[in-house]
Amino acid sequence: MPVDPAEIVRTLASGHRPAHPHLPGTPATTSIPTIATDDGSPVILLADDSDIAATLRTDASLALRFDDRPPVPEAPWLGSGWVCGWAEPVDVDRQSELARMFAAEHPVTDLLGLGDGHRLWHLSVAEVCLEDDSGLIEIDVEHYRETEPDTWHRIEASLLMDLTVHHPEVLDALLHRIRHHHPAARRLNPLRMDRHGTILDVYCDDEVKRFLIHHRPGVTRPDQILHSLAGCRCQH
Repeated sequence: MPVDPAEIVRTLASGHRPAHPHLPGTPATTSIPTIATDDGSPVILLADDSDIAATLRTDASLALRFDDRPPVPEAPWLGSGWVCGWAEPVDVDRQSELARMFAAEHPVTDLLGLGDGHRLWHLSVAEVCLEDDSGLIEIDVEHYRETEPDTWHRIEASLLMDLTVHHPEVLDALLHRIRHHHPAARRLNPLRMDRHGTILDVYCDDEVKRFLIHHRPGVTRPDQILHSLAGCRCQH
């Protein structure tokens, strides 16, 4: 079952991926650190004398792009999340709370200059989209706000490496189970892993098949994955 596009964007915009601001005169490669509030609203840190801050003081509209980075070269791309709206400086009464949240994700020295050369900005979300290989998918803003991000995404590469390097016996057990239905299967290549399941390529004698391995019921933590994979539920 495909992952909800709203969940993908909430995950990409949760703070561990940089945001690329799209503003007149700003190169597309520009990136800034962000965090997200509980409802997915981005918070950014800007120098008062930056070009971005100067632009926002005259035109508050802002589009932020959050790009997925596949954990391995062959992995499918989740896409780019677009979160658009109007930016405004964070109110003084929320500044300390959001500064602590920002420091927990991005412990940068610029936070020491809040109110004296640097400022936190909050984006009021008006439009959300997912851009993937199929095109542009519009997402209901309320649905986006209510959706929880997948916290496994930020440790996905480590989970895949742990499985591949340190637990070949789990892949052997998984390959054995897959061979019951696909006798030509020869080896496995794990590509992606999230709270819903694991995507992997199965190399057969004359073709490569892509599978989604659903987590077994009750799996809610990364440390439960290995046991789940050994007793897989496969979907080709």
